[in-house]
Formats: sequence, structure tokens, C-alpha cells
Amino acid sequence: MGGCNNIYITDCNGGKHFNVIASPMSTDSEIKNLRTHLSQAKSNPEFYKFIDAQTAFIVLNGKPI
Repeated sequence: MGGCNNIYITDCNGGKHFNVIASPMSTDSEIKNLRTHLSQAKSNPEFYKFIDAQTAFIVLNGKPI
């Protein structure tokens, strides 16, 4: 998949959550979606028990953003 980007949320536990492969044109939209998930995880931790919201961050092609 040339030119595609791997984007996901991880935390101190090292899990990959909401792991997506995005085309260059959809990468910004997917990052926005993941940022929304992070925000929701912080304000509604009862629905995101699988993520440590305090240490969670987004990874793009193996690098934190």
C-alpha cells in the first residue's frame, strides 16, 4: 500500500487502539477522529476502560504526534 499511513492510539500499556490505514487524502481526517476519541476517553473514562487516557497519544507511521 504505497503512500498509505498507519495511525493508531497507544498508551503506557503499549496496546494499539483504533488502528487504521489511511490514504494520504484521508490521513488528516483520521487523525481528527482519533483526537476526538482521546478527548472522549478523558471525559468519559467509563466507556474507554481499555485506554489509559492520561498517557494515551496518537502514533503516525511509528512516530508520536
